[in-house]
Amino acid sequence: MAKKTKLPSSGGINWKSRLGPAAVSAMLAACAAQTRPLVEAAQTGDLARVNQLLDAGADPNIANDNHETVLDVAASTHSATYELLRRHGARYSWI
Repeated sequence: MAKKTKLPSSGGINWKSRLGPAAVSAMLAACAAQTRPLVEAAQTGDLARVNQLLDAGADPNIANDNHETVLDVAASTHSATYELLRRHGARYSWI
């Protein structure tokens, strides 16, 4: 599993100019790499994979490109995946 990467809270700072475009691009790519496996597993109802990713430290509240959390993705079709995500503290996006 990829190392979790978080941008510090901005406090009005433009991180691209502070860290440089390459560093920001690398951080965004790392975040996307973390998002895809968990979202895809939730979309397909792959409960074992979702559990494996959560146990490995995946963020249950990470959002996809449409700003949907993993819980949003799982809520409509995969009740067991939904329940697992809720036990791991997942929340809705409320968009």
